[in-house]
Amino acid sequence: MFDFTENPKDALDRHHELAFFLHPDPVVAFQVLEHGIDLAQKTKKQLSRRPFSKDPHKLPFLERDLLHLGVLRASEAFELHEEIYRFDSRSNLSRYRSDYEPNADDVYLRIVKHLYVNSFDRHPRYFAIAEGVNFFRYKTIEILQLCDRFDNQNSSHIKKFFEKKLRVRFPYLDWDCVLVPDCNERTKLILRAAREQFVLPSHREQTVTTDINVITEYFGYDSNRTDRERQAVLMRHGIDRLINDYNSHFPDPSDRLEDPYQKLCLPCLTGIPVPSRSTRLEDRFAPMPLNRNERRIVEQKIRDSLPWISSEQSPSNGSKYTN
Repeated sequence: MFDFTENPKDALDRHHELAFFLHPDPVVAFQVLEHGIDLAQKTKKQLSRRPFSKDPHKLPFLERDLLHLGVLRASEAFELHEEIYRFDSRSNLSRYRSDYEPNADDVYLRIVKHLYVNSFDRHPRYFAIAEGVNFFRYKTIEILQLCDRFDNQNSSHIKKFFEKKLRVRFPYLDWDCVLVPDCNERTKLILRAAREQFVLPSHREQTVTTDINVITEYFGYDSNRTDRERQAVLMRHGIDRLINDYNSHFPDPSDRLEDPYQKLCLPCLTGIPVPSRSTRLEDRFAPMPLNRNERRIVEQKIRDSLPWISSEQSPSNGSKYTN
């Protein structure tokens, strides 16, 4: 668990970088960070009033993850203001005009983020279906056959759950029209960047080297890994890592699933600007540092709003909350 009192720079800078990655506008990024602190406090209060969930499909949140979750959720309010005005012709909410114009990179990143946020507190099977079906366009049955841990329970419900979530969140996209992109470096970079930025702080503890088969080590019938560890590996490395490791078990290509990047399909973004050639995705990783006044504001806000962030708990015994 990060300790704000001992290491404020790392804690604040990490979450400021996340906000800027989602909104490459210094003013908006700072506002998202401020709002994220408020949402973390609100979430903490909401969850502390609820009993620990015994739902087998739910995973508890850890306290050290709540600020990260707050920034991701705060981002969505600003995203909606931008998108409703610019992309939804049915809207008359011109008062939400923003100086920043989202492009195709922004929309794709927001789709990925939406899948993450709605999967954090659920069984790993949810995210596997969410990404595998909605982003890579595999059939649900193909995702379920990857490992023993992905049983068929509620699979149809899970698929419909995410389809509805995406259609409601992005009503201006035509989800019946999909684009099969060239597997270029920009597409790969978007996915890698999203996975690196969106995973929870507690997920970063799970690092898997290329010589480990995650199907056997994490998702096999005899694996003693926890659902939290499985979720962390899946969200950090993606469904494509599971599929590639699954395919490695079969010498005969006819027994394998199709290559993930040949299945990658994204919704058509008609009317949404394409990034210019001068727009570099890498620039999202290099925000201007918080100035002295901004840092003072957010440091005080954290002390006032998030007193539960302390060094008294470690990652192994951090408090747990669940929706």
